[in-house]
Amino acid sequence: MMPGNREILTVSEPFYYQVYRFTLSVCYRLLGAIGRKLSDSSTFLRIKLFPKHTRKININSKKIAYIGHSYHQKTKSTLFLIDYLKQFFTVEVILDESWDGGLYPDLSFIDETYLGVIFFQNLPDKKQLKSIKNDNLIFFPMYDNVYPLPRSWWNNYFDLKIINFSKTLHEKLLNWGFETIYMQYYPKPSKYMPGNPKEVYFWQRTNKIGIDTIAKLLDEPEMKIHIHKAIDPNFEFFRPSVDQEKQYKITYSDWSETREGVWDIIKEKGIYIAPREYEGIGMSFLEAMAMGKAVVSVDNPTMNEYIIHNQTGYLFNLNEPKKIDFSTIENVQKNTYSFICEGFENWEIQRKKIIDLILKK
Repeated sequence: MMPGNREILTVSEPFYYQVYRFTLSVCYRLLGAIGRKLSDSSTFLRIKLFPKHTRKININSKKIAYIGHSYHQKTKSTLFLIDYLKQFFTVEVILDESWDGGLYPDLSFIDETYLGVIFFQNLPDKKQLKSIKNDNLIFFPMYDNVYPLPRSWWNNYFDLKIINFSKTLHEKLLNWGFETIYMQYYPKPSKYMPGNPKEVYFWQRTNKIGIDTIAKLLDEPEMKIHIHKAIDPNFEFFRPSVDQEKQYKITYSDWSETREGVWDIIKEKGIYIAPREYEGIGMSFLEAMAMGKAVVSVDNPTMNEYIIHNQTGYLFNLNEPKKIDFSTIENVQKNTYSFICEGFENWEIQRKKIIDLILKK
């Protein structure tokens, strides 16, 4: 051996020690897996060991506090629910401006004189929620707003009654042990107006879906596109290129003072592009379906909870958009209109479950 060098000795472990180390490793893995399982699936512990408390509900009151996203004042997308609630209750609408940098409204004035409190889309933090002196708290989550939230966030709101317009979200929360009911909203059908199958209406609301995506889906020189430039907050409108404007004979519109101004344009079009990657309900594309339009949509909730590809619309992969074959468009439009007509009849029956849950202790 050369001076200054060290000889490395390899010593074989006894067999019993190898078994011991392997067993210890397996035990650690099992304990880790059990810990993760308990963290992710604590339904049993919550339901059996910590059941929901009996709610104190003032059933003699007709007052409901409704906390709604203030942007919906502009889109009118929640009027269907507020108007329905007003048939049974005195509804006090409180606007939430927190999404736009404002403060969440102070709700500490709400007490037992109210029948309940409804939160649509947004919730206050846990501290603000505890300031409400009322046990009857109802939440209408929107899938596009909550789908990425972890189980740990939901655990802060375990005692709320939840009303879902997304089957995907309902099933997840049901599996986690939450008190949730599901119903699918349908608008009242309009007159059947399939429109020109070579003309497209696209409302650009975000930057996820733009003219470049639409061009890949259409890829037909005869198509004409109308773009509605009413962008959602915190997004920016990207204007098509001069070549795209020329190829698709693109026309534009902005927010109209009346809904009729927008729908007069939509009536002429045969194809409606659903504007978002995900939806909470999807009022815009549902109202287009209620006219018999062929809706083209990303294959995500809630759109794919209504649309069956090539039957009641067309679905595509946003990560890999490909040309759509519109040769079936006439049948799709007829199927779509019939689907909405039948769905609206079911909605008028099912919506009574909202009132039942509000009154449930």
